[in-house]
Amino acid sequence: MMNTSISRLIVPFVLVAVLLTGCDNVLQEEPTSFIGPDNFYRNAEDALAALSGAYSEISSGSFGGYIGSYQFMRHFEKPSPEVGVGTNTPEFILDEFTWTPDATERGALPEFYASAYQGIKAANAVIDNVPGIENMDTQLQARIIAEARFLRALHYYHLVGVFGGVPLYAEEIRSLDNIAKPRAPEDSVYIFIIDDLEQAIPDLPVASVYGASQKERASKGAAQTLLAKTYLQRGSLNPDNGPLPPEREIAQPGDYQAAATLLQEVIDSGEYSLPDDLVTQYTALFIEEEPGAVNPEIIFALQSDPAVGYTSSAPCLTISEVAGSELAGASWNQHTSELPFFTSFEDEDLRKDVTFLLEFPNEAGEVVTYDIDNVEGDGVPEDSPPFRKYSKAAPGEQCADDNDWIILRYADVLLMLAEALNEVNQGPTPAAYDAINQVRERAGLDPLSGLDYASFREAVYTENRKELVAEGQGWWTMNRFWDIAERRIRAHAEFDAQFPPERQFGPRLDRLAIEAPKHRVFPIPSSSISRNPQLTQNPGY
Repeated sequence: MMNTSISRLIVPFVLVAVLLTGCDNVLQEEPTSFIGPDNFYRNAEDALAALSGAYSEISSGSFGGYIGSYQFMRHFEKPSPEVGVGTNTPEFILDEFTWTPDATERGALPEFYASAYQGIKAANAVIDNVPGIENMDTQLQARIIAEARFLRALHYYHLVGVFGGVPLYAEEIRSLDNIAKPRAPEDSVYIFIIDDLEQAIPDLPVASVYGASQKERASKGAAQTLLAKTYLQRGSLNPDNGPLPPEREIAQPGDYQAAATLLQEVIDSGEYSLPDDLVTQYTALFIEEEPGAVNPEIIFALQSDPAVGYTSSAPCLTISEVAGSELAGASWNQHTSELPFFTSFEDEDLRKDVTFLLEFPNEAGEVVTYDIDNVEGDGVPEDSPPFRKYSKAAPGEQCADDNDWIILRYADVLLMLAEALNEVNQGPTPAAYDAINQVRERAGLDPLSGLDYASFREAVYTENRKELVAEGQGWWTMNRFWDIAERRIRAHAEFDAQFPPERQFGPRLDRLAIEAPKHRVFPIPSSSISRNPQLTQNPGY
């Protein structure tokens, strides 16, 4: 995607890249042959085509991709105090922390695990083979390798955050002898991610060099932001943030300062900004994107384009088919808000009406309005409102959304900076207040002041979830603030306990089984263990 979308890059060479990276997943299956790289990596066009294939694995790999899909959303937003489960779904195991390896084997985790490794395989092929191409522009060569390192780091960031330690494949697999590997220690995976991103940053251009149409390309700011996230995740793996086994207590003393430094560099670059008009901005980001629009808040996103085959399936999770399927063509009613989270929004908070779908047409064309005082008779299928993010305001194709799927955005940078500075200084600094208050003031809220370390940390978690809810970041945020999230989950279950069983606001107290440290990671998929006998299961599963 030098001149247009990455997915349109040099179509004949993309087909070759698909042959190279789209065969049976050599990290999961039992391959019988390998395609030699010497026949493919001959020039810059081949390198660009292979990089295009590596990008495509994020959203449309041979396992269906994982980021931006309903599978990704339902698994990594529901185990939280903010997102609940529709009553017409068996997925209360996520809301109530009652999942088992067998139960998750029937869900999204096997696909998630396999898709991430498929992406790693494609990135490894670029990293290992592009340096050997002769007579190629060295700056372009370095940038292509850096983009592949970013992609590999992104996949490992997701894997280690979900499963803990996982097998590390640092090179392209060219022999059947080195497919099966044991899990690397969790701290080794974080070190690997950090090293990839540190090597990538100097060779990546700032976003404006790419141009407005290339926001799904890895830029210097995207790598810095992902590296800051990595430091925050590792920094949160300390016993003060909830129970952990000794081997998972891997936080390093400099993690939060490293994150703060990187985030300040992203801010100082001037490449991104926080538009003042939140309603217009949220509409552009999540609901009705104007084609070709330049959005200064996006740092890294998957460009949705039905013409080339990628659209997010997240709308499938929202409105039930009975009570408003016109909005998405069809849906599965698996994704709703938890009532205490909805009611925590102040009326002045401009995010309230653009985060939650409070009014929509039913099948008869009548307007249905959510009424918290009449949840059984208002026509909304659940007792709490669904999310509006990624739900179209007009009829659309089934389970499809043509808005870009945002992975990194500037509001998150500001909130992470507030988080990091509070940790470094064991209390909020003027810079920490400035960062969080920029997000609050855009939402129409008064600035915060006069808080101590604990209350500011609580405020950062609250602001993070109100700003970023239903964007696929819930699991990672919850783990960084595990003590706060677990307390709120239990409080929501106790809230639910005062109502009869047919009134489902969130997890039921008599079924809630959240247990740390067990539930701070998911089980390794049983199917992956059966294919790789060196894999071991997470404790408690």
